[in-house]
Amino acid sequence: MFLRKTMNNPRLLMQVGSMSLLIASLCKFTLHPATRFWQGFADGFTGFAYGAAIGLMLLSIRLNARRKAGVTDIPCA
Repeated sequence: MFLRKTMNNPRLLMQVGSMSLLIASLCKFTLHPATRFWQGFADGFTGFAYGAAIGLMLLSIRLNARRKAGVTDIPCA
């Protein structure tokens, strides 16, 4: 229920996406693990954060465009 309301708020999605982008950028330049396992883990986390940032920002843009167009419901088919 909480996530449903959050997913309909484009401003919050853009803020979370921007924060994810900032975290991913900081991880890329600050994390330098010594072992191969932690290098892979850091690389995976950075990739996940970049992916989440891109996805959340695109969803936010889409919701903003739909609100400006006046579309509220998604058609079935």
